Parts: sequence; structure tokens; C-alpha cells
Amino acid sequence: MSRTANDESTDADRNWFGARNDLFRMIMEGRSFSGRERNCCFLNTGDGKFATVSAVAGIDFPDDGRALTYTDWDHDGDLDLWITNRTAPRIRYLENQTVDSSQAVTFHLVGNGTTTNRDAVGARIEVRVSDQSTSPRPKSPVTSPQRPQRLVKTLRAGEGFLSQSSKSIHVGLGQTAGIEQVTVHWPGGTTETFEDVERGGKYELRQGTGIAARLPTPAPRSQLTSDTTPLPDASRTGRVSLVNRVPMPSVALQNLTSSETRRLDFKTGRPTLLLLWASWCSPCIQELATLTGQQRELQQANIDIVAINVDQLDDPNATLDNAQQVVAQLGDSITWGQVDANQMQMLQELNDQFFFLKKPLPLPSSFLVDASGRLAAIYKGPIEPTQLLADSQRIPGDYHERARSAACLPGSSLEHPRILEVARRDELQTRFHVAAWLSEIERFDESLRAFEELAALDPNWALPLRQIAKLHISANRVTAAKAAAERAYDLEPDDAAVLNTLGLIHSAEHDETKAEQFLRRAVERDPTFAEAFNNLGTILATQNRLESARDAFARAVEIDPSFVQARTNLGSSYAALNQIPLAIHEYEQVVKADPEYVDAYNNLGTMHARLGNYRQAIAYYQDVLRLSPGNAEATRNLQLAVKLLNQSK
Repeated sequence: MSRTANDESTDADRNWFGARNDLFRMIMEGRSFSGRERNCCFLNTGDGKFATVSAVAGIDFPDDGRALTYTDWDHDGDLDLWITNRTAPRIRYLENQTVDSSQAVTFHLVGNGTTTNRDAVGARIEVRVSDQSTSPRPKSPVTSPQRPQRLVKTLRAGEGFLSQSSKSIHVGLGQTAGIEQVTVHWPGGTTETFEDVERGGKYELRQGTGIAARLPTPAPRSQLTSDTTPLPDASRTGRVSLVNRVPMPSVALQNLTSSETRRLDFKTGRPTLLLLWASWCSPCIQELATLTGQQRELQQANIDIVAINVDQLDDPNATLDNAQQVVAQLGDSITWGQVDANQMQMLQELNDQFFFLKKPLPLPSSFLVDASGRLAAIYKGPIEPTQLLADSQRIPGDYHERARSAACLPGSSLEHPRILEVARRDELQTRFHVAAWLSEIERFDESLRAFEELAALDPNWALPLRQIAKLHISANRVTAAKAAAERAYDLEPDDAAVLNTLGLIHSAEHDETKAEQFLRRAVERDPTFAEAFNNLGTILATQNRLESARDAFARAVEIDPSFVQARTNLGSSYAALNQIPLAIHEYEQVVKADPEYVDAYNNLGTMHARLGNYRQAIAYYQDVLRLSPGNAEATRNLQLAVKLLNQSK
């Protein structure tokens, strides 16, 4: 991909947006851009071209490599490689077995600590070498004086993707006869020359000395032990063990043989496997047979199996005869049922919270819920009973234990306070997103519990408290909303969203003065906060300050032209100010954005009736009755419009 801009003042590469969109499109289509890819190595042939030498160099492992660094690890005068990978082995050491170590020279630079940093990062070193080769060349009919060649290296603090190579500078010399002079351009702007440097040596170049001090040969490193961890076999099944477990939403389970429905809330104190299957799915039937065959072991582990049939979701005209035959064959040792389309959509969206690629759940798919009611793992394809038993009995411990259990390969995790802090923030963010999603799908009670858990985990985080307040407001629990909002306000008194929430609470308490104060502070803190402008307009309208209310609604619409409620309120303000054509314009924009918005059609009918356009008014009232048959207000308005039309004739 093309690189992005460095900062706000730098123009981005104009190809970047297109390349980014192409990449996202490929991801969403399910195309892979990593995985089982062999490493590549290219040789500069010196004529403006490169030759691939991946295989002959012994570097073409199918590791899906990520970071690469080079260093003279074994102190033999040539550069070796360390590579980290996404797959096995996670790290690989490649030893350079070049025979002649005299074809290079190594420098360790030391800055003076004032004009140059001690590590000398940014220093540029030039090595002038003789142009005479130690191997014979064919004689040329035209001779010319030999000129020194210049080899240049720069000391950098980073090397490629997630990499930092050795800060010792290694200069390859090839077959040149010797080194004439070494020059260092220090970052502070000074230049220094060093002499008496020989091929194959290691030297320390300390700024301000002008002396190339030869370094002793380091002691040999301890022998590395090789590991033959193989790549995992390719598989069409997948197991995703969650590092951060989240509350499992309840599921409305319908009986396969009756209309009875019961709600699974997973608070049974036992692990539960929720398995999606279809009667036409051979792997599903095989998995169900395997699990029922292992029922004794599963019962001893206190695992409940809930098998959800999706035959009628796949084909609305399908009967449950085939599914019931499967149940009759496998018995009632597990719980059988089905879900409606809304419940299936909820399970799909739950899955999507943890995967960037939003693809339909395959069959079979399973959700493992632990004994505390939290989602522990998601399986795509059949699951082995031994894996299920192991996952169901795994009690979530600290971050490192959870990370190791979630990894597809054995290994260890780095233990560092910064890693733990990042992991903690990642857990909080994951749980916040799931809690917000529960609110979006109108699982308000479950969302409230999830946000309350977050607030308890991090009492200094205002965002969950703000969400708790909004959920209480929507349920008209003003006192509880106020308590949460005031706690958030104590933490972030200048946060526009917190101020907006407090404005809504004071409005619900019928304290318009305080409500207006908080909402005005909200829009001052964030002049692009459309919701706060809309709320401010509502407060002003209740005080009959119509022109000020109109201006607030207009600002909300200016910020967000798709804000339907703000446009509706703006239209109502124009109507109250007797600016009927402007009101009609806003209501027309509303029905364009939401063709099923009943109130907007009714308002349009009223506006046209006020202008004497009774035929148009009648048409809009009929639209209301088409969308909402028996609507009492529209029925009365329609009758009145018909009467006025007849009188006008």
C-alpha cells in the first residue's frame, strides 16, 4: 500500500485511499493476504535488476514472516538473521555461513552525549576503499587511474516492520584491496575522519577522539537449540478461545414440537455449548452423534448441550420432519430447539463482534458459555469432545494464562507491566463494545449490567457511567440516571457528552433552567455536537422561545443533514413561526430519509391544509393511513380536509 501522511501538515499519497479501499474490499471478500507465504530474498545484480535467490539462500520457509533483523550473532564477521513469524516457528535464527569473514568491517559508534546522542542514531559513516580487486580482471585496452570507491551506511533506530537490528554498522567490502579512510558525519553536524582500519576488524569509533579503537573478539555465545515445531495442518474448522470473555446474551429457544418458548440466560452454574445445526448438514449430524455418544463424559463435566436447528431459517417452507427424525435417532440426552430470525441475527452479530471479516456463520457453529454465563469460545465446524472438555473446564486466570490458552500454538507470553496495562485496556474496550452492541439491539437490561460491571472494574472511567445514565433515562429512571451522570461529571466535568446527559436529566426533572445551562455548555465544548443542539432546541421550544429553538435545530441539521429528529423539530419550529413553505421543505426531507415516518406525512398534510392545498393534504393523510391503518389523528385530519375541499368548491 502507499504510505499515509506523516502528520496533519503533510499531504497523503493520493494513491493511498484507493489502495486502502482495495485492501478492505479484498478482506471483506474473504481473500487472504497472509498465511503460509514463503519468505523471499532478492539479490541486487548491479545492473538495475534483482534476482530472486530465496531457495538457494535457504530462506524460503513457509513461515508467514513478519519482522526481520540482522546482526553478527555468532561474531564471525558476517550478518545473521532473526525472523519472527505469525505461524510456527514463532522465531527463527538463520546463520550466515559465509567462509571469508575478511570481506567486511564492523563499527560501533559512540556519540559524545551532547551534540550527538550516545547511541549515535542518525550518524552516517563513509568507508573509502580501493577500487583494485584481489582477483584478476581482464585487461582493458584503455587504462584510467584507479579512484577510491565510497561505501555509505546510516545508523538507524528502527529497521523495517516491528524490527530493530544491531546498532553495530556492518560494511561489506567484497574483493576490494583495502580500506583507505573512514569518515563519520555525526548528527550534530560535525565530521570526523578515522584511519588505520583493516579488513575483517571490529572497531569502536568514539566521537571526538579520531581513533579507531580495535575491539577484542567477543566470547562465543551459548549454543542455540533448534526446535522443529511444525506448521499446523490446514483445516476448514476453527476454534477461537476468547482472551476477554464477555456476557452471553440470553436466547429465546423454541420447542421443536410445540409453540413453547423459554429463555436461556446461561446463569446455571454449568458450562453450556450452543450448537447450530441443520438436518441436511452431514458434518452437523456427525458432530451431534459424536457428542451424544460422549454424553456420559459431558455429564460428568457438567456440560449442557443445546442444539439449535435452523432448517426453517434456511428455507421458510421447510418442515421440521427431518429435524425431528434426527432427534428421535439421537435421543433426548441433549436439549433440542430452534430460534427465530431475530435470535439468529443476534447470534450472528455476537460472532461479528470478534471477527473483522463479517461472514455468515457456517454449519455447524458453536458458542461455548462458561459456568459464569460468559462467552468462552466460538467454534466453526465440528468440535472434538476432548477439546470441548478442556475448554469448558478452563477457569479464566490472569491475562498470561488466558493468552496462552487462546493461542493456536504452544509457547509463553512476555511478562511486563506495560503489556499488562495494554491488555487491561483492550479488555475494557472489548467489553465496552459488546455492552454498546447490546444497547443497539435493545437488550437494555443486559447492556446495563455489562456497563455496570465495567464501571466497577474501572471506577475512574466516565464513559460507562454515561451509558448507564442514558439507559436509565430511556427507562424513565431519573434518580438512577442522575446518580450515574453526576459520577461521570465528577470525573470529566468538561466532557460534552456528560454535559448533554445532565441536560436531559434536568429536563426530565422539569428544571429547564439547569437543563439549558448544561446543554449550552455541551455545545460550547463541542460545536459539532448535533444531538446536544437538538436537545437545546427542545428545551427552548418548551419555553416558547421559538426563534432560538429554530436556530438550535437548524444548527443540528447543518451538522448532520441525516438527523431525522432534528429536521422534524426544525420543521415544527418553522410551522410554529408560520413559515409554512420552510416547514414543508424540512418535512419533505424527512420523508425522503425515512419513507415510513408517519408523523412527517401527517405534518405535511397539515401544512398543505394551512396553505389551502387540500388535495395535497388529503394525499398525505392517505399516506399516513396506508402506513398506519386506523390512525385516529390522520382519520380526523382527512375528514376535515375533505370537508374543506368540498366547501372550497
